[in-house]
Parts: sequence; C-alpha cells; structure tokens
Amino acid sequence: MQAGPFWFDSQSPKLIAQKPRTYLIHPPESSKCAHRPRRRWGKACVISLAGRVAGRNVHDNPPVRLARRMTLIALVIGTSVTVSATERVTVLLVLAGALGWSFVPILQLATGLILIRGAGARTRRLSGYFATHWPWSLWILTAHAAMLLSNFVRTYGLWLAPTAVVPMLWTVRLLLGFCREELRLDNRQCRRRVAMHQVTTYVLVLVCVAFAVALWPRLLWFSL
Repeated sequence: MQAGPFWFDSQSPKLIAQKPRTYLIHPPESSKCAHRPRRRWGKACVISLAGRVAGRNVHDNPPVRLARRMTLIALVIGTSVTVSATERVTVLLVLAGALGWSFVPILQLATGLILIRGAGARTRRLSGYFATHWPWSLWILTAHAAMLLSNFVRTYGLWLAPTAVVPMLWTVRLLLGFCREELRLDNRQCRRRVAMHQVTTYVLVLVCVAFAVALWPRLLWFSL
C-alpha cells in the first residue's frame, strides 16, 4: 500500500522509501544496456556503411583506395589533354590518354615514398598523400576547359602558366598538414620533408619536359 512518498511491504509491515520515478525511464545499472556506448552516426560511419552495402569495407582496403586515386589522376590528366587537343570525347581517346599519362602517378608514387620514408603503414599513408593532388587536378581541368571553350585562351594558353602558382602553394600547405597529422613530424621536419619532395618533383617535371621536347639535342645543335 502506498502512503505518500513511502509504501508498506505486505510481508514485512514497515515503512520503505518509495523508489524514484526515474527508474521507470532509465534502466537499472545491472541492465545490459546500462553501459552500452551511444552510437554516433558521423561521416566515417556513413562511409563504412556504404562500403559494406557495396560488398566491401573501404577502410580495410588501402591498396584499392590507392590504386583508385592513382587511376583518377591519370584519367584527369589524360582526358584533359586529349580532349583539349582533339576537341572531341570518345572512350578510346579517354583510355589512350589515361594510359599515355599513367607515368605521372607513377612518378608521384616515387616522390611520395621519399616523403613518407621511415613511416609504417605505407599503403594507407600513400593513399592519403595522393589525396593532396586535388588542387592540381582542379587546375588542370579548369585550364583545359578554358582552352576548349575559348579560342582566345587557346591561342594564348601560355598565359595560364602563372596561375599554376595557386595549386602549387595550396599543395605545399596540404603536404605540410599531411606531415604533421599523418607522419607526426614537428614543424621543422615537415618543412624539410616538403621542401625535398617539391624539389624532387619539379626536377622530374623538368626532365620529362626536356625529354618530350628533345631539349638536349636542341641545345647541342645550337652549340655547334
């Protein structure tokens, strides 16, 4: 029998304090759900769920993610250059352009190994390193789209070269953040690694350009 905030036990006639009403809402400490952590549906959970629905967990496949990002870079460069040169798009041209420019992500893979040297989980870190290429991919797409849509830009396309400073500086900033967060390096080591990486990258670019335009034979011909 209840008497205000107290109730009488039928078997033992004594006054017992009434249990708080919150017991009806919150489960007791002995319940299985008492200490169950609350699930947080953030971006990582959504991505993980989408990967499971597709039949794979994207977080457990760093090699697949790395190969996908390298392929995307080759497709962006190959498609942009091929379409701006031929002014038409076909599957064969896209595949040929991506195959012809596939050496770019391979060279980037080599420079990435220099950047992450001494670090573990190389495949996962290389995948994060390739994610910093998006400023250059965006600039390549924008520049070639401008040349494709405008005859003036196509005629004086060389004037677009100074705008490459934007993705250059943006990439440096992304790489510094990558070294701090992924490689756990201090600011001095980050600057040193990124400087070495950038010097190596642009030396390779100059070598590729010199090979493409036969610069060395031309210099020899002018010296004769």
